[in-house]
Amino acid sequence: MNCFHNILAGIDLGRNVESLTGYLSPPNLEAVERALALAEQSQAKLSFVSVLDAGDTTRRLVHDVKADTLNVFDEAHALLSQLVQRAAQRGVSAEARVVMGKSWLKLIQEVLKHQHDLVIVGTRHEGMVDRVLFGSTAMKLLRKCPCPVWVTKPSNGLPLSSVLVAHDLDAVGRHALDLGIMLTRAFDLKLHVIHALEQLPIGDPTGFGITPPGAEAMHAEAHEKLLVELAGADLRRTPEIRVISGFPEPAIADMLREESIDLLIMGTLGRAGIRGVITGNTAERLLPRLQCSMLAIKPDGFECPVDPE
Repeated sequence: MNCFHNILAGIDLGRNVESLTGYLSPPNLEAVERALALAEQSQAKLSFVSVLDAGDTTRRLVHDVKADTLNVFDEAHALLSQLVQRAAQRGVSAEARVVMGKSWLKLIQEVLKHQHDLVIVGTRHEGMVDRVLFGSTAMKLLRKCPCPVWVTKPSNGLPLSSVLVAHDLDAVGRHALDLGIMLTRAFDLKLHVIHALEQLPIGDPTGFGITPPGAEAMHAEAHEKLLVELAGADLRRTPEIRVISGFPEPAIADMLREESIDLLIMGTLGRAGIRGVITGNTAERLLPRLQCSMLAIKPDGFECPVDPE
């Protein structure tokens, strides 16, 4: 099952375009490696895309056509071409594109223009992970990009070993689980699945150790639904299923920490009638404290608020 066929890897060549060096930060290197591995496994097309800031200095450098020097646009393209060569060595068909503008906006427009079905980006490296892991560009992509977005955290060269799917027992949760199963098969991962029953009382309101009426039945029903969806997955290792009562954010955060999860897969929510809004849902509330990579999926019917270029 190959879920992705046309992958975009967003490459941050740095804010200071006057001194492009070819150095990629650890998060960018992680994004490159994840994109290459996934494209290789899925036999997908891969595009390395870098967005140059559209400030006055950049515009001047782009139009610097002195015969004895490359302008910054050509230099950026040359750097991305090195990644294309790396892809070719692994049998991956890849191309390089350099565009100018706001990073998040141009990346989404590239998705719309070239019909990409996955965006992989690294985090900026100027600061602590908990502050910048989901910085401005990544957050806007998570909110507005019409296709799944994978934001990578550096793994010190270690391969992925575990994935957690946060499943709401809705269609977007089913999609998240399908991706989790696909990645588990492709890269021999350990699959974990979690579901939170938010409608149940948190704790014991009576103080006498009495289980809320119907709680056990609801837990059993949710667990059975997850088992049914996992039936036929044919995974080498038995997935771990956890059904909890209460708010999903702390439960997900606890499981990420306890199981040393490398990748969280979950859906985002687009409010009906509002284009590109996910503010206030579980995905966004988790972002400030997330210490692993994240693959976020839009629900069916999501309306991208960005117009094609």
